[in-house]
Amino acid sequence: MKRLKSLWLRNQIKPLAAWRAMRELLKNPDDTTQVFHIIEALKGNSLVPPWGA
Repeated sequence: MKRLKSLWLRNQIKPLAAWRAMRELLKNPDDTTQVFHIIEALKGNSLVPPWGA
């Protein structure tokens, strides 16, 4: 059960964090660090292979 919970938490995307970063980026288009915050918030575990390596 503990492993399942850790897998679920690792898979989560953070849409609210992405939304906040998007709003900040729209306020100040020169603040390109917000792009990295958006990518980080929406990537979930897309960099982990499906077999769990």
